[in-house]
Amino acid sequence: MLVALLLIGMAAILGPRVIDVVFWLFAQDRWQSAFGGNMIWAVIGIILVPWTTLAFAIAQPFGNDVLTAVAVIIGVLADIATYAGAGYKSRSIYADNQA
Repeated sequence: MLVALLLIGMAAILGPRVIDVVFWLFAQDRWQSAFGGNMIWAVIGIILVPWTTLAFAIAQPFGNDVLTAVAVIIGVLADIATYAGAGYKSRSIYADNQA
């Protein structure tokens, strides 16, 4: 049970980062237009806020409008949910092992 939960947690943490890197490799023109050639922000985004970075890279080439703002807000909420869910699971695993 503990191993399965750890694997799910690792997939939740590594999953969006893998998606970002694969998307970066195969859609470099979108990443260039989204981040303007300054890829340091893309790398920092992949490390810290992968869902937000992915949403921004997908929506930004369409222009600065409501779609981009909505996509980024959804990405921020997904990042918060990922980190909060991982913390909640870790806390419950620790509590179960102490009992």
